[in-house]
Amino acid sequence: MQEHTEEIWIDKETGYIWQKKIAPYEMNFLEAYEYPKELNKMKYGGYGTWELPTASELKSLIGDSVKNIYSSCGTLNMKKELADAMEVEIPIFWTMPILKGEDDLIATVVLFDAGVVYPADPTNRYHVMCVVK
Repeated sequence: MQEHTEEIWIDKETGYIWQKKIAPYEMNFLEAYEYPKELNKMKYGGYGTWELPTASELKSLIGDSVKNIYSSCGTLNMKKELADAMEVEIPIFWTMPILKGEDDLIATVVLFDAGVVYPADPTNRYHVMCVVK
């Protein structure tokens, strides 16, 4: 398995490979859904199979070690090794949508300051961090 680099962080517990530097700007859901294609085209970190993570994959990053990120929010409840590479003000990240019924998709986000998954308006703009499984 590849080692950590400036571009990727490997979670030894899950084996997931995470983008260490998040997307350069916040995106709405459709932009976030398409973003892994950009990473795959450039073989970011040496990989061409980047995906938007599921809620459970993102929640696997919630760890005991926390990082203080800014005073009005408090802490970023994320595994310290990855959190140290983050530069975010509001720790909210898009996930793959959840299927509700046969055809309904619900856009969801993980709020790392609270450690919860929450439905979100797809036009809102949040952070994006991709994963290789």
